[in-house]
Amino acid sequence: MPYNVCRLTALIRQECAIENIYLPLSTTIEYHPATTLRAIESTSQRVVVETTEGTSTISYDRLVLALGTTARMPSFIRQSESIPTIPFHTLNDAHQILSRISAGSRIAVIGGGINGVELAAALCSRGVRVILVERAAHCLPHLPPEVGLHIAHILEQRGSTVICGHAVDELTPQGIRVNGIEYLVDCAIVAAGVTPATDTIDFDCPRTAQGEIITTEQGATSVANISAIGDCAALRESGKVIRPTYRWGAAIAQGIALGRTLRGVTRQSLRPPTTSTAQIGPLILTWSGSAPHDRFVEKIQSDKSMRWCWYDENRNVAGFVQMGMLGGTEVLV
Repeated sequence: MPYNVCRLTALIRQECAIENIYLPLSTTIEYHPATTLRAIESTSQRVVVETTEGTSTISYDRLVLALGTTARMPSFIRQSESIPTIPFHTLNDAHQILSRISAGSRIAVIGGGINGVELAAALCSRGVRVILVERAAHCLPHLPPEVGLHIAHILEQRGSTVICGHAVDELTPQGIRVNGIEYLVDCAIVAAGVTPATDTIDFDCPRTAQGEIITTEQGATSVANISAIGDCAALRESGKVIRPTYRWGAAIAQGIALGRTLRGVTRQSLRPPTTSTAQIGPLILTWSGSAPHDRFVEKIQSDKSMRWCWYDENRNVAGFVQMGMLGGTEVLV
């Protein structure tokens, strides 16, 4: 069944029932589970797909690619019978995680980006003892350092151990080894980023260096009658590539907009939202863009809010980070 990936962390926090994860399927939709797209024959308007029974072709009038991403798994050194590793990317991954956690469980989260810190906070809320490992100098390395340091402080207040500046050296039967020190954990959950799920497709279309299919503002690719939306696509505008922002729940809205366009309703822009939001323990974190290393970052703080801004060459705001407490705007420093 199709499901809403944006709610997986809420499922870990026990704030979302499994039946609220699934997306409804209309009886007019022909659904092909366990089917992998292998090639697109745009001239004959057919796709080649692979199932457990072999390969076959499906004809189309219009084709929409909403392929999403695949989890990036580091190549760990593993001792014999080392602890299990689970990616945090799919509903099946979330089921595996839920089957292994309980109050007092010891879990390593590998990756201190948004996925990793959100997951660590969710596990802490379940009484799990978390060790978070991020190879960059601070958590959330795409944002100003002070933001990542503040997030690490929040997680440590909730019982997590946060290790930055080091990668996992080895998986052992008892846990993980980082910088020569072994930490005892029951399993490791990997949140080390994703890659667009486009590398297995034979499809001649311009892509970014990361593999996203480049589209127009209406989702059209360079090939007639083929569109792309979601995490597998990126918008090119004025020479700049605009990628989907993190877990922007507007993926469903983007699909609806494209569906209306294909039905002949007034053409709509599928532009991704400019801001992203994540829940990290008691914090709601909202941001726009990634902080460049060569730009001045200004911190604006009051009794009830904390905000970081960075600017372009003309002193216009090019991006920001805003922190606020759940249920209010007060930020504890």
